[in-house]
Amino acid sequence: MQKRENIFFLIFGGLAVLVLVVLMINTFSTKKVIKDLSPRIFSTDPYLGKSNAKVTLVIFTDFECEYCRAEVPILKSLMASNQNSVKLVYKDYPLSIHKNARRAAEIARCAQDQGGGQGKFWAMHDQLFQNQDTLGALDLEKISKDVDIDSAKLKACLDSQAAAKRIDDNIAEGQRLNVTETPTLFVNERRITGLNEESVIQTYINHVLQ
Repeated sequence: MQKRENIFFLIFGGLAVLVLVVLMINTFSTKKVIKDLSPRIFSTDPYLGKSNAKVTLVIFTDFECEYCRAEVPILKSLMASNQNSVKLVYKDYPLSIHKNARRAAEIARCAQDQGGGQGKFWAMHDQLFQNQDTLGALDLEKISKDVDIDSAKLKACLDSQAAAKRIDDNIAEGQRLNVTETPTLFVNERRITGLNEESVIQTYINHVLQ
């Protein structure tokens, strides 16, 4: 009987150690995932606000996504309400289901190359969302005039694929973070998916500022 009890305790003890090891591995893995949740910001990423702001909003967006278009005024309002504490960083994330999204992202990035600094990116950003329903038949001459850029330079940039790497880098970053839908917003390391009301995002911002 004593021998059986010893065997039982050995088996039970071994299982307990195994469970403890598994829990420790999962804990360390979870910490690593949490650490990796913060998006990497590249020097070529367009942004609004102060570069040293305490709160960074990183938006993974798609010019052909209706929810992304709806979130534009929400983010603008948040930026106006948090001028000294929030920076908004743009990330290209054209989804494969949207056939015109990649081309639109390239147009915006080519506009970024005209005018110095961030160029005309944000002006083009707004125009593309305003013309979301006709992205497939976009008049490059007209939209270049609307944002005051050289249409010939825009076409040359598009033909040369000069903006492709910036877009590909952001897509790869979104994939690293397991972004599966647009818009996906990060408030520092906190992820918010889909279209959210301004008050919801502001709550996340306030949490960081506390």
